[in-house]
Amino acid sequence: MKEVEKIHSSLKEFLSCINEHNIGWRLEGSTNLLVQGMDLAPNDIDLAVDKKSFLALKDILSDYGFSEIYRQNINSSVLAGKILSCDFEILFYKDKKKRMLDKAEKINWQELWLNVLPLKHARKFYRLINQPDKVKLIEKHLRLK
Repeated sequence: MKEVEKIHSSLKEFLSCINEHNIGWRLEGSTNLLVQGMDLAPNDIDLAVDKKSFLALKDILSDYGFSEIYRQNINSSVLAGKILSCDFEILFYKDKKKRMLDKAEKINWQELWLNVLPLKHARKFYRLINQPDKVKLIEKHLRLK
């Protein structure tokens, strides 16, 4: 199965898990960039959530074997696990500036409605977490559009 198909089927399963819950979330990482038209091959699916949603997802995803870890380098709690064939990292950033849930927009990607961080905000996010390579990729993509 191609990587994009794995991501699609895993996101579809995730959405079915949260369908009846009020979860505040957005995509981030390479998957966020991919679904907005950038030519990337993500290794996993990263999501940012608020604290209430993080706590709810611990319960909702318990059947998938998600475990909680703390990442000191980015000051965030992380739920790590696998849905179908994709690794997921669900992050609750202690620093509200990094969550950027208020900047999320809903888009339709291959018949899935996803909350994404628009590229202009993703660029700011990558600056905040000191990832200049991703900043350059986004800037290059935006210039080509």
